[in-house]
Amino acid sequence: MRPAHTVLSFLLALVAVVGCGEGGDSESGEGATTTRGGVGDTLLTADDYEQDGRPVEERLRLTLEDVELRAKPEDPLAGIKKKGYRWAKVRVRLRQTGSTPASVLVTQFALLDSEGQRYPAEEAAAGIAEPELAPDSNAVDLEPEEARSGFLVFQVPDDAKITALSFKDLGYGPAPDSARWVLRSKSRS
Repeated sequence: MRPAHTVLSFLLALVAVVGCGEGGDSESGEGATTTRGGVGDTLLTADDYEQDGRPVEERLRLTLEDVELRAKPEDPLAGIKKKGYRWAKVRVRLRQTGSTPASVLVTQFALLDSEGQRYPAEEAAAGIAEPELAPDSNAVDLEPEEARSGFLVFQVPDDAKITALSFKDLGYGPAPDSARWVLRSKSRS
């Protein structure tokens, strides 16, 4: 086996073993593994990449803490939404367990509807849901063993039946999501 294939095989095996998380399961395909769970579950992802010429070992523990699919802004003057859309918010907790600092973009998260349509997180949640996950930018910068918890907000069509929250590592391109939480009963659309 060539060295690049050996490294890729190792990483995929690591994600498959580590990826099941607490309360989740795992599904492979297209060169990546998707871990699955529900509200309250912690899912694990692994991604190695270079940032500014330095290697990054991203090992994230992602927990979906709460979901509100028909959210009312905390500040009535904040966040003008598109006509025919509603606000949805989720509270997530991220923890970097890798050995290097890592950055997570809020737009790596998306809500999915029953038709497979993706609705990425908005880059700013000020006044809609506090505390924001990334109050100063659209990125969450985490040092090794650092954790952060906060809200992400989404605009979704009024009639969309939201079924899942997804997280996608940046390096996988069109491959499946890295983590997906199925939204049931308590988290109705």
